[in-house]
Amino acid sequence: MVNLKACFGFSLLVVAVSCSSSKDAGAAKFVQDFYDWYVPIALAQKDGPASNAVLKRNPPVLAPELLKELEQDSEAQAKSQEIVGLDFDPFLNSQDPCERYVVGDVKEASGKLLVNVHSVCSGKKSEEPAVVAETSQENGSWLFVNFRPGKGEGDDLHTILKQLERDRGK
Repeated sequence: MVNLKACFGFSLLVVAVSCSSSKDAGAAKFVQDFYDWYVPIALAQKDGPASNAVLKRNPPVLAPELLKELEQDSEAQAKSQEIVGLDFDPFLNSQDPCERYVVGDVKEASGKLLVNVHSVCSGKKSEEPAVVAETSQENGSWLFVNFRPGKGEGDDLHTILKQLERDRGK
């Protein structure tokens, strides 16, 4: 049984009813707000990767482990003339950003909320998500924990960053 007061603000016990959680809505809003802020930066990017702006954002929007990995990657790339770090935008899963990105479905997996993010290029929304943002709420604040390729092809951002670090160590 579900108490609808928790979902809708009134008391009525009903069997086999579920409601979209406020966590889902909170994660979706957090992700959409981020992309509304970030995409104009990515489109205007001229000096260095746009993703560096996210590393300096306060309050942070990246979980500590992901922030550390991206900072190490950025520092390594800044010290090298060759590409030794990410060669694509990790938040857009692209080298060429579209004009807009919009949130799609939100799903829960392993205690994290996975938020599909679709690109909108030339006014057309992609059928498949461009990227899946893995989010978590910690101490009342939403954070990005990881980013996965939208079509499920390829490695997630953590895996890519760890591989790049190993490659730089050789």
